[in-house]
Amino acid sequence: LRDEGFWDIFYGRMIRLPRESVRNLVIFLISEFFILFVWLKINLSLWQLILTIGFSPVVASLLVLTGVELTRILAWWQRRRIIRQAQLIIGQSRAIFIGITGSYGKTTTKEYLAQMLGVKFKVAKTDANQNTDVGVALSIIKNLKHDTAYFIVEIGAYKQGEIKKVCNFIHPQYAIVTAISNQHLDLFGSKVNLVQAKKELIDSLPASGIAYINDNIEEKDLLLEGIICKVNMYHVEENKPSANLIPCILLAQDLGLTAEEIAKGTALAKTLPDRLALLPGKNYSHIINDSANSNVMGVLAAIDVGKNYSYSNKYLITRGIIELGGEKTKAYKEIIDRAVKAGFKLLTTDRLFYQLSRKQGIVHFSSEKKLVQYLCPLLDKDSLLII
Repeated sequence: LRDEGFWDIFYGRMIRLPRESVRNLVIFLISEFFILFVWLKINLSLWQLILTIGFSPVVASLLVLTGVELTRILAWWQRRRIIRQAQLIIGQSRAIFIGITGSYGKTTTKEYLAQMLGVKFKVAKTDANQNTDVGVALSIIKNLKHDTAYFIVEIGAYKQGEIKKVCNFIHPQYAIVTAISNQHLDLFGSKVNLVQAKKELIDSLPASGIAYINDNIEEKDLLLEGIICKVNMYHVEENKPSANLIPCILLAQDLGLTAEEIAKGTALAKTLPDRLALLPGKNYSHIINDSANSNVMGVLAAIDVGKNYSYSNKYLITRGIIELGGEKTKAYKEIIDRAVKAGFKLLTTDRLFYQLSRKQGIVHFSSEKKLVQYLCPLLDKDSLLII
């Protein structure tokens, strides 16, 4: 009610997207015409009609809220059951758990580490982007076997306490903090809260554990407060795809892999399908597919990669970045500056990009469909497109 407004909650938001507006208006009119039809059939008085129309959204919302609360109880019970099942499996296993968190780079680092450690050990990991408590539990139930030596867990969070919940049942021995940016700042409320949430992984390590922390994190002093485990700081060149390999190599060394085994593991580290993957495009153009990411540093990294290609026409398309809070304007200006300097034409459905820079090279579209209709005829063998 506070965020959306009373009538927006009950009648649906009739703003923002034209398609939604038409849909909501049609639903509203049909429902009211139905009430009028019933009124004519059963001969309600005018006051009864007014009361019926006035209270219909209230009754509907109460029914929805009742349903939500009932299903919330069932969902809570199901989540507890899944996590408990994962705990029982962990209790019967000798696997050592490695936790990975950060604002970005988690999935790539997890995949690289699994490929590298897999050269010597039996390794399992969480599936895809399953990084919530239930997602991690489901992956453990599916992937943790009796002979698994190391289990790599990607852990995400949208509020404080969520990483701690995962750590309470996996009990990690090693941790990697890839990076901390302003992504999800709108959800956490402040950068301090965001850092404290990521710190929950390091705090969960025992004294014998090791944390690998990116030295580029500005708030690293806050991350190190009061921890009891060993810390291994590592430095990487920001916005470089190889940055995700560095902590994997350091951890592999600590686990006893030889230089030859690490070299073999590094060679196996492949680019993921939707993370800076180079693909053939329409009309013999080339595409860098980075569509899995939606964070500032990820966009900047993609631009830096594309800058190294010598194509006559370069395009960057984005729907914008959410959850940046008050940092959004500053972040967008940085992206615009980097894109323009690298020779990219930025095509977007986020109007803020266009409002911040009306220079040639920033084009706004009201929908993805219109963006694609504009772009496709322009693509040829001399074109590079970053998604």
